[in-house]
Amino acid sequence: MGQINDYAQLGGIWKDVWGNSVFDPFKFLTPIITDMPLEDPLSEAGGIMHVPIQTTQEAGITHATPRSTPGYGTATFVAPNAGQVPQMQIEGAQIFGRSLVTYESMMRSLKDFSGDEESAKKAVKGASKQVMNSLGRALAKRGEVLALNGGLPEGLGTIETIGTTPVGTTYNGVAGFYNDVSISFGTWAQAIFAMAEGATFDIYNGTTKVNSGANTALSGGGGPAQTGLILIGINPAAPVSPLTTTGRVLRFFHTINGATGITSLQVNNSIFYETGGPAQTGIIGSEPLGLSYLLSIGTTGFPSAIYGLDTATNNVLAGNAITGMGNAKIGAIIENLATPIDYGLVGQTIRAYVPTRLFQLLSVDEASMRRYNGEAKKAKNGFSQLEYNMGGNNVLEVMGHPFQKQGRITSCVPDECHRVGPQDVSFLTRKGGNYVLEVAAGAASEMRAGGQYNMYVDSAKHGFVGTGVTY
Repeated sequence: MGQINDYAQLGGIWKDVWGNSVFDPFKFLTPIITDMPLEDPLSEAGGIMHVPIQTTQEAGITHATPRSTPGYGTATFVAPNAGQVPQMQIEGAQIFGRSLVTYESMMRSLKDFSGDEESAKKAVKGASKQVMNSLGRALAKRGEVLALNGGLPEGLGTIETIGTTPVGTTYNGVAGFYNDVSISFGTWAQAIFAMAEGATFDIYNGTTKVNSGANTALSGGGGPAQTGLILIGINPAAPVSPLTTTGRVLRFFHTINGATGITSLQVNNSIFYETGGPAQTGIIGSEPLGLSYLLSIGTTGFPSAIYGLDTATNNVLAGNAITGMGNAKIGAIIENLATPIDYGLVGQTIRAYVPTRLFQLLSVDEASMRRYNGEAKKAKNGFSQLEYNMGGNNVLEVMGHPFQKQGRITSCVPDECHRVGPQDVSFLTRKGGNYVLEVAAGAASEMRAGGQYNMYVDSAKHGFVGTGVTY
């Protein structure tokens, strides 16, 4: 006869089924993070991680004429001059995920099984399919979005137009209002907001959070929560005037009804995940710094120092910003990689993360240049990734990424991009391997996941960030 297994027993099997990291079973969602397994560098008391970065090469090299002896007579022997290897001082940004599951749903999903290991694994997978899979996917997506966009001043998107008249509505039993905003073309990536209805967002003007702490204030999960604006719609059929159907419209629920709508929704303000926010000079923010931020250090609008090292004395850390990039065909991408190659990039794979629509156009262009020999009744063509050989024995990989902004291209060397921290994002377990937390207020349990990490690149000079991309 089968038995009902307790959660402590199933907790150990959980790791066998899903792995330690939340990102492990969702690698298809995280191509950037997958290339950066968590590294654990040397740390000191207080949790600061020390990462050595080579910024200059050895310079104690001598040249001499034939039949001379460096160091004797008039022949100079250049003294040793060690390459500089300063240390970045990095602290990890924290991330936590929570998901509530009722006792009834657990009782229904944790079915009897015979007790053998294989059926135990199937039971864990079945029991966690909805709750753990949903939470895991959400955290994997959040991690990948920030791996590309974390810390950027524009956040997840910049407000371009506002539907100024608030519309009365009710959300989860709370009376309030909604306003619509359109996001600028250059900072829009619809996949970031896909299936994100119910998530909460903060609004920033520069580095200042401008939405009220008392806004919305829906309760749940043991205390005040969801004080940001709640996303309740994406590209609604009838946007609030003066918006039109631009295809870049977000609808936010709130509980503040000002004379002209919620005052934090202003043109040029930026949208962030609630409790996230832009990076601020000299401060480790609550979001891990993404590639687009790290490759922009030292350029206009970004700080001149990163993790305690400045670009004035460590030029290799200064990024390349290309503004007004315009119609970005393959030729333009390759041309703009001349500067990184001239900076000493040899024999490397360079990856350019481009918007999905741009990649589709580049793929079609490439396919249209293919020629067939003889008659063919069926033609097969198309590409999931484009590769080009370049100077310096380098290879360019062009990858369409759904979380890349429509007006941006981010190019980097994957082997020079790293993720460090004391803890990868994983489901939290308690004594005995139990991975649930009982909720006192109701007949439910809560699954939680958490981690702490940040990202860095060896040489920002070996990549570039292009903005103002059109196609």
